[in-house]
Amino acid sequence: MLCDRDPSVMGSTLNAIEAMARVDVRPFKDLVPSLVSVLKQICERRLPSEYDYHRIPAPWMQMKI
Repeated sequence: MLCDRDPSVMGSTLNAIEAMARVDVRPFKDLVPSLVSVLKQICERRLPSEYDYHRIPAPWMQMKI
């Protein structure tokens, strides 16, 4: 779900991962490459412009990562 083509699904998944990682981060260490991939997509502006906020690409997703 984290690498879904729909950015809304990625964003929702990030919320769930963040909530669970607050309890115990160890099970999520293997997700680091996927999280870096998502962050790279965001920074390269590969998400639709609807996710921009004042020309900042997907700031809420960036904060979750």
